[in-house]
Amino acid sequence: MSVRSNPGTNDVIGGTTMLTFSAEVVFPLIKDAGMKGVIFYDAGNTWNGNYYLDDLRMTCGAGIRWYSPIGPLRLEYGYILNRKGLNDDAMGRWEFTIGMFM
Repeated sequence: MSVRSNPGTNDVIGGTTMLTFSAEVVFPLIKDAGMKGVIFYDAGNTWNGNYYLDDLRMTCGAGIRWYSPIGPLRLEYGYILNRKGLNDDAMGRWEFTIGMFM
């Protein structure tokens, strides 16, 4: 795998090694409707050949998961815990998923 750079910023995109950690707690919100809440913590990064535990990107967040009549729906917000700069990263991001989840 070759490491690429973003032509606009020269930031490295991708890497040859990757490390991720995830933890989540899922709890019932409306049991009869199949609606659950979730809180989560994620950490990870990619590097070029080594692992640097002091360089992990971290997020935490919360969301709702619903086993709806049309299929599983998921709406979650992740808040970035260690932003690299005020203008480089957004404070967080909404994610919406349709399809299978655990």
